[in-house]
Amino acid sequence: LEKRGTKIYSMNMPKYFAVFFNQTRNKALADKNVRTALAYATNNTAIARDVFNDNATTINSPILPWLAGYDPDVKQYAHNIEDARALLESAGWKDRDNDGVREKTIGKDKEATPLEITLVTSDLPDLIKTGEMLKAQWGELGIKITLETHTIDELKQQVIKHRRYEALLFGEALSHTPDPYLFWHSSQKRDPGLNLALYDNKNTDKLLETIRESLDEGERIESVKKFQKTLTEDIPAIFLYSPHYLYAVSDDVKNIAATHISTPARRFTAIETWYSATTRVKKAP
Repeated sequence: LEKRGTKIYSMNMPKYFAVFFNQTRNKALADKNVRTALAYATNNTAIARDVFNDNATTINSPILPWLAGYDPDVKQYAHNIEDARALLESAGWKDRDNDGVREKTIGKDKEATPLEITLVTSDLPDLIKTGEMLKAQWGELGIKITLETHTIDELKQQVIKHRRYEALLFGEALSHTPDPYLFWHSSQKRDPGLNLALYDNKNTDKLLETIRESLDEGERIESVKKFQKTLTEDIPAIFLYSPHYLYAVSDDVKNIAATHISTPARRFTAIETWYSATTRVKKAP
């Protein structure tokens, strides 16, 4: 909230938060129907409103709307809880024993697999609240969600480093010229790589290599668009929001023009053009 004598500037940064799925640790998440249902059940507009007081941009891909190569026509999963329920039903995930949790017998398994997911995140207040909202939203589908939180150091060293999670609520920071290679190429699935969804798609790998290596700007941007299209259709993650960077400045300071910054320090871009409003006063004789 703005206080008297100050003005709040809201700036976009190339950082986003998403839920990354580790399909190797949860049979249910290996079913694309489940991931699709979770996407439809996710109301990131409500999360941005309640967690950030609307000071966040909702997103649907890892390429943010103000970055080169962003494609507004990629697959989007508009919030629709009824479609999500119907998808689970048609895929055979049903609550046959009426315990409130869906289950399904997968492959040659003798026992049904319950639709249960552990969602892991850090103990930062914004992420805890986001996790609680996701737990409530996904719980409406008949899915048992367990929210598990860790300090940021524990999360990085004990959980992320060894990929010990089923679903991970976490953030990733980009550059203004997107190079998603480290976050999505199959060679980066293991630590110190940052492919948190352990995503593995050979066609996408080739696109990521082109994005990183090509000197042709047009080819790079076209590859970024194709990468987004494939990734969002595979649903290795659910993209949530990009928080705004809020900067309070005295009302006296004028001509602050930065709207998109790569780091907090970049809020001082073109600081040499800032000025304070002054009034010429005639000197007494």
